[in-house]
Amino acid sequence: MLLSIVAVTSYARGRAATRSNHSNKQRCNVTAHVAEPRSRKRGSRAGEEHRPQHSAVLILISILFLLVLTFGTCISVTQQWLSSEQNKKETENEKLNTELSFLKSQINPHFFFNTLNNIYSLAIVKSEQTAPAVMKLSSIMRYILSETEKDFVPLSNEIDFTKNYIELQQMRLTDKVTVVFNTSGISDDLQIAPLLFIPFVENAFKYGVSTKEATTIDIQIHAINNQIAFHATNTVATNISTHLDSTGIGINNAKRRLALLYPGSYQLNISNQDNTYQVSLKINS
Repeated sequence: MLLSIVAVTSYARGRAATRSNHSNKQRCNVTAHVAEPRSRKRGSRAGEEHRPQHSAVLILISILFLLVLTFGTCISVTQQWLSSEQNKKETENEKLNTELSFLKSQINPHFFFNTLNNIYSLAIVKSEQTAPAVMKLSSIMRYILSETEKDFVPLSNEIDFTKNYIELQQMRLTDKVTVVFNTSGISDDLQIAPLLFIPFVENAFKYGVSTKEATTIDIQIHAINNQIAFHATNTVATNISTHLDSTGIGINNAKRRLALLYPGSYQLNISNQDNTYQVSLKINS
C-alpha cells in the first residue's frame, strides 16, 4: 500500500514537471514570436529613415553635375566669343592699316605734283630761287621717304617739314602776300601722325595767294600740355573760285585720317566767312 502511494506520488510529480516544462517552452515560443515582429518593425523604420537621406544625396550630386556642366559650357562659349572678337579686331586693324596706307600714298603724289608745279614756275622765269627750291624739295622728299612709313613722328620733325614747305612756297610769292608762321611749346616728347597738317597748309596757299591784292596766310602750331593746336587762316583771293577745296582729296584725306588715328580725341572746325577761310584743329595726343 505504501509502495503504491509512493509510486502514485512520483508519477504525479513527473507529470507535473512535464507539464511545467511544456508550459515554459510555449511561453518562450510566444515571446520569440512577439519579439520577431517588433524587430521587423524596427528594421522597416530604419530603412525608411535611410531612404530620404539617400534621395537627398542623389539630388545634391545631380545639382553639382548640372552646375559643373553649366560652368563648363559658359567657359567654352566665352572662349569662343573672345576668339571671335579677337579675330574681328585683327581684321578691323588690318583694314584700318590698309586704308591709312592708301590715304598716305594719296598724299605723296598730290603733294609732289603741287610742289613741282611751283618749282616749274620759278624755272620758267629763270628765278634765282630755283636751285634753293630744289634743295628744299630734296629735304621734303627725304622726310617723306624716311618718316612717313611710321605711324607717328615727333611733333618737332613735322613742324620742320611744314616750315620747309612754307619756305618753298614763299619763293614764288610776290610782296602782295604776307605769310606768318609761329610755333610754341614744341617738344620731342609729343608725337603726331606724319603729314597731318600739310593738306590744310596747301589749301591756304592754294586759295590765299594773289598777285593783284594783299592777302595774308597765317599758320599757327602750339602745344599746351598734351594738346596740339593747329590754326590756319587765309584771305580768300578774289581771283580764286568761290568753291574752296573743303571737300577735295586733301581735306577729305585729312578728315578720314583724323577719324581713324584720333577717334574721339580731336576737334576740327572749318569755316569760310567774310572772305576768310579758317581751319582750327585740336588733338589730344
